[in-house]
Amino acid sequence: MNPGADRSAGASAAERRPRVLLIEDDLALGRMLTWELEERGIETVLAGSCAEALRAAESARFDLMLVDADLPDGDGVRLAEHLAGTRGDTTVVIYSGRHGIRGACAEHPAVHAVLTKPVRVWEILALLQTSTPSPAPASTERGASRSYSG
Repeated sequence: MNPGADRSAGASAAERRPRVLLIEDDLALGRMLTWELEERGIETVLAGSCAEALRAAESARFDLMLVDADLPDGDGVRLAEHLAGTRGDTTVVIYSGRHGIRGACAEHPAVHAVLTKPVRVWEILALLQTSTPSPAPASTERGASRSYSG
């Protein structure tokens, strides 16, 4: 089964587990955060690159997308901007260990929040509580003319 497939499409909002797309190229950190979130009942899909993130975002709906600012195949900030533009029903958050990232992204219209590494699970949980669940997956036509170039 495709890990990004939207298995919750038929479930009501009350029955559906929250879904997070975690975009992190550091495999150890990604696995640790995935485990922590899964332990708390949050369905988590881990993507290690811009390309993997785009495939996952196209195939499923997420409540929250956490985007590492520095990815091996592109700029995570530009990816976050693209995801927010095409999946406006999803909260998009940038995180990084880069010094000054908060100031650089604070006023960015596509960014709901900026976190610094190490990311704490309680920060992610708080973001999930404030994110508004969308009533339905984004239409396939929405954003169809937009493309990402990282």
